[in-house]
Amino acid sequence: MASQKPSTRWTRWLPLLYLVFGIAWILASDAVVGGLFGESPHLLLLVSTFKGFAFVALTALLLAVWWRAEQRYNAAMLENAEARASFAAERMAWMSRHANDVILLLDADGEIIDCNDRAEVTYGYSRTELMHMSVFELRAEATRPVAGGQFREVLARGALVFQTEHRTRDGRILPVEVSSKSVEF
Repeated sequence: MASQKPSTRWTRWLPLLYLVFGIAWILASDAVVGGLFGESPHLLLLVSTFKGFAFVALTALLLAVWWRAEQRYNAAMLENAEARASFAAERMAWMSRHANDVILLLDADGEIIDCNDRAEVTYGYSRTELMHMSVFELRAEATRPVAGGQFREVLARGALVFQTEHRTRDGRILPVEVSSKSVEF
C-alpha cells in the first residue's frame, strides 16, 4: 500500500493502538491511584471513576482530531482530483476545438450539436449556424441518397470510415474522408 498517505496506512491498526493505549492507561493509572488513595475506598472509587471519564474524554478528543484531519485530507484530495479532471477536460476541449481536422459532434438524428473551429473555416458557416444544421445538409446532392444508410451503419456498428463529398456554404464540393464513431454520454 505504498500509494496511500502515511496516516491512512496505520488506520487499520487504530483499534490495536486503542487497546494497547487503554491497557497501559488502566495499569499505570491504577497503580498511581492505588498508591495515592488506597487508604480511602470512597476517594479511590471517586478518583477511579474520574480516571475512566478522563480516558474516554481523551480518546474521544484524539479520535475527533484524527477524524478532522482525515476529512481535511480527503477534501483536499477531492479538490485536487476535480482540478485535474477540469484541466484534462479543458485540454481535450482545446485540442478538439483547434484540431486541424473537422470535428462534428452529432446527436442520434444526425443534428450537429457541436463543432470545432476547423469546421467553421472549412464549410464557411458560423458555429451557431452549423449547430442548427444536420450533417445531411452538408452532403453534396449526389451523395445524399446514401447518407442515411451510412449514418445508420455507424449507429449499428459503432464506427465507420468512408469517403464522400460535402458542400460548403458557397457551393464548393469537397471530397472528404469521414471517420465516425458512435459514443454515448
